[in-house]
Amino acid sequence: PMVANSQGASMNWTVDPEIKLGWMNDMYAYVAGSSIVERITKEQNTSSSILLNQADSESESRLIRVKRGGYIELDDFKVTFTDFEFMAESEYPQNATIAVRAILNFESVNGSISEMIKPEFAIVRENEQNITWSPPTQLGTSGIVVQFTNVNPQNEEIELRITGFQSIAEPEWVLLTIEKKPFVSVVWIGTFLLMIGFSVSIYRRWGDQKRRESQERNHQVTDDDNEAYE
Repeated sequence: PMVANSQGASMNWTVDPEIKLGWMNDMYAYVAGSSIVERITKEQNTSSSILLNQADSESESRLIRVKRGGYIELDDFKVTFTDFEFMAESEYPQNATIAVRAILNFESVNGSISEMIKPEFAIVRENEQNITWSPPTQLGTSGIVVQFTNVNPQNEEIELRITGFQSIAEPEWVLLTIEKKPFVSVVWIGTFLLMIGFSVSIYRRWGDQKRRESQERNHQVTDDDNEAYE
């Protein structure tokens, strides 16, 4: 098994190996990585996550969250949230109280596509209630549509709904590592011999001390007898 431990915004993994002991060598087998571990670590360390993944027969609609300066990889694209851009009041939709754009950069893995889009988001006051306004933004001629659906100003995180991705099944994989460590038993035998020798030396030291104390007591009794005789 693999165990995750996180510190700050990063995540690390530790392994619990299976060990087969032998006279001349030991065998260690453990899972060194997998597609699940890679996906979880990538989402944690890039401060982004995919919250919803709904697929139909032709394309996918995904609801993702990403912080300012962070990025997330979706199929063949790397989506980077560069910064916010406040809209001028003349650009506000009707009855809007605040409006912003998110500067996003879509870059394909092979480098053939690199395009920046600015989806818009606004809070509109209607019927004494605040509602969100997020028109869809087309990514060139790719068929991908982006909507800026929510924003968290406390941690500078935005929510995007992206549709139009073709469903691509990523292969699942597991990396199993087997290591052969020779003469480990010799080390253990040496450790046990050292412990035995240490125990014997303590026992002999204890015996010598007892003999000296006995001799000192006998010598004291002899001196007392001599003094009494005199």
